[in-house]
Amino acid sequence: MRRSASFRKNDAAAALKKNIDVVDAPFDRKQGEQPALNDDEIKDMVAFLKTLNDGYQAGAGQASAAR
Repeated sequence: MRRSASFRKNDAAAALKKNIDVVDAPFDRKQGEQPALNDDEIKDMVAFLKTLNDGYQAGAGQASAAR
């Protein structure tokens, strides 16, 4: 689901709206404009993010922590 800039601004508390970046890409898009990244660039970004691994495993070490 693609959210418009107006939706992003309207779902924040009034005091925090000044902190929302609507000037820099990819947050500067208006409804109907092309996305900041094309499909291939998105796939490349996802592939890169999947390479980032600090070894964290959810649930690992919980049994030993209870001892």
